[in-house]
Amino acid sequence: MNKRIFCFMKRTSIIYYLLFAILNLFLVSAVVSAQITVPPTKTSDVTAREFQTQQLLDIQQVIMGGPIDPAQYKMGPGDRLLVRIGGISPEPTMPLIVLPEGVVNIPDVGIIDLNDMTLDQSRELIVSRLQDLYPESNISVTLTSMRTFIVRLTGEVNEPGIRYANATGRVSDVLEQSGGLTDWANDRAIEIRHADGTVDHFNGWKYNNEGGLENNPLLRDGDEVFVPGSNFSQGILSVRSPVNRIGFYQYYQEESVFEFLKRNNFGTINMDFENVTVERTDGTGEITTYSLTLNSANPTLTSFILQSDDVVVMPIFETVVYVDGEVVNPGSYAWIAERSAGYYVSVAGRTTDASDKKKIIVTRKNEKFYGEEIIIEIGDQIHMPKKRHLVVRDWLEFLSPIVSILLAAKAINIF
Repeated sequence: MNKRIFCFMKRTSIIYYLLFAILNLFLVSAVVSAQITVPPTKTSDVTAREFQTQQLLDIQQVIMGGPIDPAQYKMGPGDRLLVRIGGISPEPTMPLIVLPEGVVNIPDVGIIDLNDMTLDQSRELIVSRLQDLYPESNISVTLTSMRTFIVRLTGEVNEPGIRYANATGRVSDVLEQSGGLTDWANDRAIEIRHADGTVDHFNGWKYNNEGGLENNPLLRDGDEVFVPGSNFSQGILSVRSPVNRIGFYQYYQEESVFEFLKRNNFGTINMDFENVTVERTDGTGEITTYSLTLNSANPTLTSFILQSDDVVVMPIFETVVYVDGEVVNPGSYAWIAERSAGYYVSVAGRTTDASDKKKIIVTRKNEKFYGEEIIIEIGDQIHMPKKRHLVVRDWLEFLSPIVSILLAAKAINIF
């Protein structure tokens, strides 16, 4: 009896020890996990800091577009000046910043209002105020840092919103930062709406084609650059083309076909500019077709002036060759310069019935050439003929039933 009790107690002790060990292992794991747990991040704070950092980087990336004209440069909040007073040893200097109200605060002088003043006018005013304190001194005022200001892009731009600029920035600079204009933009009537209520205009098409800084206005504090949509009330032009450019386009008076195609970036598409046509409908509904070309001898594409409701037909310039006959995969293939007829037949795959490659026939317009070494041009048609004895066999198979019918008809005296 005592032996049974002893065994029972021994087994119970072992179980307790095991439970205790498991509990300790669980507690140790919990402590370790608590020590290595990464504290939660403040996502919103990180996002805000990243946004502010990006804004500062954007501001720092605004670089000067060239030297300023002191007679034209208008002072504004954020501009930094340095005043030097010569004739005194040591020579004193005074850094100044134009405050948000458009003024500077000079010690022993007070507030000086620089609103709507040019750099030259500001210099003259500051020197005159300081001359009373330093009558025998040579006083100079230098612009050490230009302010950065906000410009708003609105209208038919791919990425409207806020951009940063300085006094040397021009309209084309911020438009390039907008991801370009939409397909419906009227780039000839872009408005620069100034904070004082005045409006300047920017003809983007003229600037891109003719250049000249006089065609590209400078930006000012608080400008809004507005890109209007196309004004179809002036007239429309239609385009028919095998590629995805079919539709209606803005009409401009005195614009040639070439200028129209250039304005709408048709030059980047694989078009056949030697075979452009324009369809023009008169008042009676009769359609007249004009064939145009860029041929240097008679460049009618550049001289033909469009009218409202004209239809410009743009054929695509084919860059394929055609392979047929005894090939596994007949059809069109992309043209590659300096490749031979034999190359294209190999790409298409010859059948077992195909003749020798020396028998390849290349048709080019109204001419025929023979052999696998012929260098292929765009639009060529390559024919792989069948072996001659197989051609004879095919003819015999075709004629055999006809001959049988004729013999049977003769036997029964049909004719």
